[in-house]
Amino acid sequence: MDENFLDALKTVYSKLSASGTRGILCGSSNFALQGMNVDPNDIDVSVAHRDLEKVCDLFSEYGPSKVGGLSSGEGQEFKIHVGGVEVQISGDYEGGFYYKQAHESGKVVTLRIESIEIPAFTLAAEAECYEHLGRVEKAEKIRRFIGG
Repeated sequence: MDENFLDALKTVYSKLSASGTRGILCGSSNFALQGMNVDPNDIDVSVAHRDLEKVCDLFSEYGPSKVGGLSSGEGQEFKIHVGGVEVQISGDYEGGFYYKQAHESGKVVTLRIESIEIPAFTLAAEAECYEHLGRVEKAEKIRRFIGG
């Protein structure tokens, strides 16, 4: 993972931590941080829907896009750019698949970049999420990596 992504991750998670908001890393950046050989396209962060407006305000200096619905219908999202890196922040509705994953025991781990703690979905949970989205090939790639 290149330095721009690491710097963007540190910025995003420093701000989330300072605001007391839990944001769970998912997607390609998460894969890379957990050892998969991938070049991340962007940074994906999942928050509770009730926190989405607060988080959007928190990142107002980064010119957030308009909040819009997720294609899955399970929440809303907005995008920002931090140091040239696109960051997609989704707010998942209570009861939705990602929300349930985020609150189920053993589905979230804590990663670290320097002193910054980053909650992230386990790779097994990521495989379940991709399968839920109908992206079976990606789910299988993750499962092969983790040996399951």
